[in-house]
Amino acid sequence: MLSVHVGLILLVAIVGSTEAGLQRNENREGRGCQGGGGNGGGLLGRGLGNLLGGVVGTVRNVVATVDTIVDSVSGVLTVVTGGVLGTVIYIVQDLLVVALEVVGTVLGDAEATLGNLLSALHTVITFAVSTITDLLTVVNLTAVGLIANIGGLLGKLNVTVQGLLETFVHALAHFVLQIQNNLVSILAIILVTLLEVSDVAVLFASREIAFLGRLFDQTFQQILFTFLGGYSSCACRHR
Repeated sequence: MLSVHVGLILLVAIVGSTEAGLQRNENREGRGCQGGGGNGGGLLGRGLGNLLGGVVGTVRNVVATVDTIVDSVSGVLTVVTGGVLGTVIYIVQDLLVVALEVVGTVLGDAEATLGNLLSALHTVITFAVSTITDLLTVVNLTAVGLIANIGGLLGKLNVTVQGLLETFVHALAHFVLQIQNNLVSILAIILVTLLEVSDVAVLFASREIAFLGRLFDQTFQQILFTFLGGYSSCACRHR
């Protein structure tokens, strides 16, 4: 449609410029007639001007008719396009409304579901915290009781160990004192015991040595007698 309007505008401009040129020619011819020159040329110019004027009028009528048709077609197209666009816009608007309603419903359901989940999670967390608190309280009380019992047991053990150490130290001190008091007697007893043991050992050793000497003497004598007896018998046989 824009190209048709542009073409019509160009055509009107061409016709206008042609009409202006013809008007200038008529003016020049009129001035020539007033100066007394060439009536035949003036008649030819007027005839050509009338012809071109008729052509120009016809072209103007055609242009006006075409412009009217173009305006009518433009109006029809505008109405049709506007109706179609209005229908499309109405449909799109309805679709957007429905989509927004669906999205709103989905978001509402999601919000409700999320709220329920958060509420359940809050309940679970509260129960877990309460349970953990109770357990920690029980553990704390148990630990305090155990520590108290262990402290009492360690106290009793400390007292017992301290008593045992004191008894051991007293006994050791008494033993050392007794040893210190009886050291001379103990040394004398040890010395006498050693002397008696040495006497017994010497006596036993002398007895054993004497017995061994006698045994050796007897054995040597028997060997000697046996040897001499054997030698005597051999000598008698040779004789």
